[in-house]
Amino acid sequence: MTHSPTKVAGADPRRVRSRHEYEFTDTMTPSVAVVEAVAEATGRDVATGPRLQDFISTDALNTLLTASRDATETVSVSFDFDGARITIDGTGSVIVE
Repeated sequence: MTHSPTKVAGADPRRVRSRHEYEFTDTMTPSVAVVEAVAEATGRDVATGPRLQDFISTDALNTLLTASRDATETVSVSFDFDGARITIDGTGSVIVE
């Protein structure tokens, strides 16, 4: 698993909390990446936070983004989760605002 949280250079610090890079695998799915990125950005425990599947279809998110890894164009999805705006794409980039 590759994971490297960084602050987004040049971004409005009032909006972007952090950017995370993941390598999607069978266990590090896009939905797991979102939950981990939000937990790290907010300092909240993954186990006690809200369930992602109450905000978005995790099966659809995982299928859409893992299928786009081999495409010539990258797919990105933005949605609200746990008080944050999430943007995730097929390259494994997760931005938490």
